[in-house]
Amino acid sequence: MFPQTCATISTQGRHDHFLSHIAQLKKKQPERLIGFICAIGGRSAHVTKYLDDAGLDGIVDVAAGVHGRPGGWLAQGLPVKRPK
Repeated sequence: MFPQTCATISTQGRHDHFLSHIAQLKKKQPERLIGFICAIGGRSAHVTKYLDDAGLDGIVDVAAGVHGRPGGWLAQGLPVKRPK
C-alpha cells in the first residue's frame, strides 16, 4: 500500500514551512505518493485538502486514520512498527 519509508513532520503552526517542505519532496520525486494519517482521519483530511488546494498532486489521505472504526489502520490489521 505505502512504501516502507515514513517521516514525521511537525509544523507547530508554520504552514508556509510545511507547504514548502512537501513541495520540495514532490519536486525531487514527483511520481511518489505522500500519505497522511492521524488518529481518526479528521486532521489528515484537512492537510490533504490544504495541499490539494495548493496544487500538489499525489497526496493521499488515509481516511479512517489509525483508530477510526470501521476501517482504521489498526482495525484492518495493517503493519505497525513500534518504537523500541
